[in-house]
Amino acid sequence: MLVICLLVGYVSTAIPSEIDEQTLRDQADREEERLLRTGKVHEEPLLDEYLTAVTASLMPGADAAPVRVTVLRDVAPGAFVLPNGRLFIHTGLLARLDSEAQLAVILARQTVHLSERHALRVVRDGSEAAPSAAALFPAQGLPLTYLAAFTGYGRDLERDTDARSLALAMQAGYDPREAPRAFERLRQEAGGSSRLDGYYLDNRDRLDERLAGARKWLQAKSPDMSFDTLATRGDAYVLRTRVALRENAALEFRAGRFGPGRRELDRVLALTPTDPVAHLYQGDLLRLEAQRTKRPEDRPALVQQAREAYERALALDPAFPDPLRQLGYLYFQIRDNVRARDAFERYLALRPDGPDAPRVKEYLIELER
Repeated sequence: MLVICLLVGYVSTAIPSEIDEQTLRDQADREEERLLRTGKVHEEPLLDEYLTAVTASLMPGADAAPVRVTVLRDVAPGAFVLPNGRLFIHTGLLARLDSEAQLAVILARQTVHLSERHALRVVRDGSEAAPSAAALFPAQGLPLTYLAAFTGYGRDLERDTDARSLALAMQAGYDPREAPRAFERLRQEAGGSSRLDGYYLDNRDRLDERLAGARKWLQAKSPDMSFDTLATRGDAYVLRTRVALRENAALEFRAGRFGPGRRELDRVLALTPTDPVAHLYQGDLLRLEAQRTKRPEDRPALVQQAREAYERALALDPAFPDPLRQLGYLYFQIRDNVRARDAFERYLALRPDGPDAPRVKEYLIELER
């Protein structure tokens, strides 16, 4: 995972307990800069604006500190905010959520951590959540990121955050009943408990605590109010996040996780069936499955479905060259040299100076033998 890779093997020192707020923000600025330099930022201004708007709706009041939201291409279900107001959210988390209301609950938790200065409190108090010398071994260089994304801020502050975040989400017009649904979904796909390299939202023990807290809060509120007029916004959420979901699907199946990749592409295609890039990725998924299947009898059907997906992408956008290149790879894979050559030549006609042009030309040389 992105942050895990950054955490390992970097030399630094722990945050001193006597730190002041400005020093903490300076440290956060340095960590933010390092995270932004990874090349993993998902560049989609409309999505950033959407996430920032949802976050702002959860922070009423003129004194609320501005939050800048950045999406990282990472399949892990991560979301964390640094003390300088930079909030990072992973494509893997967006892919696991089903509605804007679920997103609002997760973002509200981050706004509470920021507004209540939990990082400063934990570091100064030296509480159980503070990065210890042992914990900082994998976290050297990014201690605030490690605290926010991995360990959390200790049971007491996290429990208080549960209640505050649900209240903020409801105040902003979101149905708080989506909170347990979100935590249940995350728990179903979570990794093992008490893992040193496990993100906070990928830990079953912590998700159990969040789930219990949400249910307790809802049970206490239910006798006095109705949630039926509050918003869920499921379709709007998938529409706004579909590009990030689509890119996360590609990350999943390129790593050999075909099931999650297929589910995410299906969600995108159900809402936007004329998206040529989604059909391109569907073809890639099926082509890779055909390569890696342990059942040879399944290969012809997968190859045929991949071809149909690529051709659908091309039909939707004839000026889109990538399906032609991928068709060339597919035909080369099944040794249909005539069709492979035709697809590669059509690709080069559309994109003669593309970044893959040298590689495609090498395939054409191979096909001439």
